[in-house]
Amino acid sequence: MRNRILLFIIFFCFVSYGQNIKINSKERASKLSFVTSKKIIFVDKSYTDFHLKIENSKDIEIICEDADLILNGNIRFDITNCENVLIKGLNFKDTKGDLLRITDSNNIILEKLSFLSCGSYQTGSIVRIEGETSNIKIEECIFDDSRAMSINIVTDSEEKFPHGIKILKNKFKDIKDVKFYYPKSNGNGMECIVLGRGYHNTMYLDLGILVEGNYFENIVGDNNEVISIKSSKNLIKNNYFKNCTGSLTCRVGEGNILKGNTFVDGKKAIRIFGKNHIIEDNLFQNNKVAIELKYGDYSNNDINIDNKYNQVENLSIINNVFVNGKENIKTITKKAKFNPINVKVEGNKYD
Repeated sequence: MRNRILLFIIFFCFVSYGQNIKINSKERASKLSFVTSKKIIFVDKSYTDFHLKIENSKDIEIICEDADLILNGNIRFDITNCENVLIKGLNFKDTKGDLLRITDSNNIILEKLSFLSCGSYQTGSIVRIEGETSNIKIEECIFDDSRAMSINIVTDSEEKFPHGIKILKNKFKDIKDVKFYYPKSNGNGMECIVLGRGYHNTMYLDLGILVEGNYFENIVGDNNEVISIKSSKNLIKNNYFKNCTGSLTCRVGEGNILKGNTFVDGKKAIRIFGKNHIIEDNLFQNNKVAIELKYGDYSNNDINIDNKYNQVENLSIINNVFVNGKENIKTITKKAKFNPINVKVEGNKYD
């Protein structure tokens, strides 16, 4: 007992006075609470099966000494009730389970992280943001051969939900079919970005997420969704999609803006459900289907649904450019279903 008390006092003094915290590869877990103004430094080149948990802390930098650092295996970072945290320059490879979870935190930056072949189930998350989390920036990260959802913004509550998130200049590439890694699954999951869960009490939350300047190439996943929007008032702007099987999809919600994006050599570029969305100033080139508008299973007046397909309503398709596509705007209707209504198509160019 005496030794434990002495150890606690030494640790408390270490945490309180600003020294850097160095983590070596022999450690398997590190839990830090009420830490202020620290650098947490991975000092070795390779780490396997490590759990970092940080709570109630602020002004933290998590970095590495060796640019070739690899973290693999059962790696887990939990950031909870923290403020002003920068995680930069780490490389993750062949990790299992949910990797980086941010909960009830503010002003968190994920910068120049590399995720290669990460994830171990198709509806898991490489980066998961949840709770009352705000002012998050995910910038210049690489998601290569993801085996789970790369970035998952989770909305479970009307009172506490993520907002003020920016997903900027990231690269997503070479994501295989869900069935390739999970042949016994239903084929769903492994989206690059998911904005909300789409349950009836959260689908109309105004998350205000900005997804800008990202690059997507050779994405298959669930064959339907590269980006899945299940919330409202988000801006998807100036992104580049090349050779993607799935699409940029508004699944539920309202008032999302898809602007200035480029879609090249894709199977299906954009799919729309829900109301008051805007598709503007996008370039579609050599796509089998540029924009698909399909009947819904429910009207937008029915809010007692969970993660279903709502009617396309009050949609604007304006000032887009369509080049050498097989079908530019494809409308699919069905008797006794909720077919698209009030669709404005104007100012578009067809080459």
